[in-house]
Amino acid sequence: MKHIAALIAALALCLPASAFATDATVTGGTADATWTHGSVADVSLTMTDCGSDGQLTCSWHAVAGKVPAAEGCPDDWFFPPSPTQFSAFWASTGRSANTTVHSGAKSFSLNGAAGQRVCVYLDRTFTGTGFQTSFLITSELLTVAQEPPPAGSGEDECQAARDQLTAAKKKLKRLKRRDAKRSKIRKAKRKVQRARGAVDASC
Repeated sequence: MKHIAALIAALALCLPASAFATDATVTGGTADATWTHGSVADVSLTMTDCGSDGQLTCSWHAVAGKVPAAEGCPDDWFFPPSPTQFSAFWASTGRSANTTVHSGAKSFSLNGAAGQRVCVYLDRTFTGTGFQTSFLITSELLTVAQEPPPAGSGEDECQAARDQLTAAKKKLKRLKRRDAKRSKIRKAKRKVQRARGAVDASC
C-alpha cells in the first residue's frame, strides 16, 4: 500500500498545474450548537481541464466530506494521515468532460468537537496507468447556525416593556398626588427613566 501511495504521489507531482482542477465552492456550511450535526446548502466543483492536460481521456468525479476538529483536510483522501480523519458525505456521478457538478443540500453527523470543516476533492483516473487519485480543491470551516428567535418574541418583549413604563408612570403620579417624600418621588422617576430605556431597546 505504501508503494502505491508513493507512486501516486510521484505521478501527481509530475502533472502540470492545470491538472489540479479548477474551482470548488462550499455554500451554507453550518453546524448546530453542540457540533453533532452539520449541513451544507450546496457543494459545487467546476472542471475545466479536460482536453488540456495531456491525458487522452478525462475521467473524474467530485467528493465532499468532513474532518474532525483540529485536523486539516488531507491532500489525498485515499491516503489520509489517520484512518478516521476523512468521512465522505457526497460524491458526484462520474464525468468525462468539462462541466460543473452540484451536491444540493446535504446533512451529516459530526463528532461533537468544535471547529470541524468540509473538504472538497477532485478524483481522477489517469490514462495508461489506470491509477486513481484525489486532489484537494477547497476546504471550508463550518460555522454555528444561529437559531431564529421564537415567533412574536420581539413583540412580547416590547409589550412587556410598555406595561412596565405605564405602571411606573402611574406610581409616580400617585406619589405626587399624595405629596410623598422627595426621596420616594426621585426613586419613582428613576424607575420611569429605566422603563423608557427598556421600551426604546425593545420596541
